[in-house]
Amino acid sequence: MNLEHLELYQNLVKRIENISHLSKLTTLDLSFNKIRNLQPLASCVFDQLDQLYLSNNKLDVIEGVFHFSKLTMLELGSNRFRVVPPEIGQLTELKELWLGKNKIGSMALPKLPKLQKLSMQSNRLEVWDAALFHNCPALSHLYLGHNNLPDPPEELAVITKLTEVDLAANAVKSIKPFPQLVELQELWLNDNKIEDLSEVRHLASFPALKAVYLERNPCHGLGDENCEKRYKDAILEAVPHLYQLDAERLNCKIRVITDGSERNVIGIRKR
Repeated sequence: MNLEHLELYQNLVKRIENISHLSKLTTLDLSFNKIRNLQPLASCVFDQLDQLYLSNNKLDVIEGVFHFSKLTMLELGSNRFRVVPPEIGQLTELKELWLGKNKIGSMALPKLPKLQKLSMQSNRLEVWDAALFHNCPALSHLYLGHNNLPDPPEELAVITKLTEVDLAANAVKSIKPFPQLVELQELWLNDNKIEDLSEVRHLASFPALKAVYLERNPCHGLGDENCEKRYKDAILEAVPHLYQLDAERLNCKIRVITDGSERNVIGIRKR
């Protein structure tokens, strides 16, 4: 009865049952199972539930979770969801919502004033919806990679607390300047359709930028040594203080601390 943390990760669970009496649960992990229906959770009180993991199941409807008023983290990735129901707006304490690897076609969300981390990677997003920006003003981490989204709209500037944005593997053709995003540190735009290398000059509009991923865009050069050098030089001219460019660590010094004893280690030799 006093159980607070229940982990049933990676089993062959098909139904949610025999847990409604665990009223003190704070964490429930049912990920990597074969669950098809969340409705049994509707009869579970779970007044203290803080984290709920339901990724990698066979779920196609989000239901039975909207009364968990203290929920701050909800993991629903790798299921079969096509829509996000408006009832999810009842989870007003939610800070993290993970919806990657589903079949969702719209990024529109109801008002979630405390939401900080949102993942909708690997879905079926093709259109930006400004409702997301106005309804989730506290977003700091936005993961929308591996969809088919075009260039982000001007409304993106509304989310001024963004520190990390992932738009990798979409249909982005330009780098828009958003000087309002003064806290943005990481920007993922690799595997898009940016052709004009002059677009990288807009990276200078992000004063806190530390990491940029732009490889495998047409402007990268894709194996041409001279083109890749121009690519790197152009980016560093725009953002000279970068510490990460694609897979390369920049402006980093490695200090090796040793007393020399490793020289005395006897290696394994074949006889």
